[in-house]
Amino acid sequence: IAMGGRRLFERGQFALDSDAEDAMYEYLQSAQLPSEDERDSSQGGWPFPPHERCVEIEIDLAAGDADARVLGADLTHEYVTINCDYRS
Repeated sequence: IAMGGRRLFERGQFALDSDAEDAMYEYLQSAQLPSEDERDSSQGGWPFPPHERCVEIEIDLAAGDADARVLGADLTHEYVTINCDYRS
């Protein structure tokens, strides 16, 4: 298992040390959306798409060479609240 290109788990064992943990913390923080205070209110919030930040996770099952892409969705309270205002 790797995240952000860095191995976290290999051959049944964690491949973490304090440097790897610090790197993973920074990697996850970089994918986080800015807080309300950090957003540009002059733009009326987020333009769409609001960002291209992502967390890449690789899982190698050692069972062939197939691959897949999985996309997640933001279902935070804020996202749902904003999108409830759209009517068709």
